[in-house]
Amino acid sequence: MKPRLVTVLCLWTCVGGCSGAPAGEAGVPSADTLPACESPQQAGCAECCVEQAGPEASDQSCYRRTASDLRSRRASGVEYAEAATFLNVGQCPATCRQCAACTRDRKKSYQQLLSKGCDCLDPFVRETARSIDPCFSDGCGCICSRLSELSECGPPF
Repeated sequence: MKPRLVTVLCLWTCVGGCSGAPAGEAGVPSADTLPACESPQQAGCAECCVEQAGPEASDQSCYRRTASDLRSRRASGVEYAEAATFLNVGQCPATCRQCAACTRDRKKSYQQLLSKGCDCLDPFVRETARSIDPCFSDGCGCICSRLSELSECGPPF
């Protein structure tokens, strides 16, 4: 019986701690293994980080997005601010969770625009969407232009 107990304990220890993490960190996921943050209301997502190119073409820079209270503009509550704050040149710290390309707020906007039923593949609509001011007169050109700005949330048009 004792060898079986030792085998079970070793297996349990390995399942919980074979991640290669230093002792004491086994079983604790790092920020890059957690799902990307779509909303500050997700656990551990009060802020998130985005890596972007710059300032030099070969460099990476890290930007931090924090929660913003949007209740004054609409009833959706707290979402990420559209603007991000420069954090540092180089990769984002391992402790900062990655922001999702399509946040919950942007996904909701994409779905609302998609529900308007515009044919964004229609040649006239595509030409209007690419014009200088496609939203001068509301219509499918404007909707398709806005959908293209949210292309990370669905198929591009």
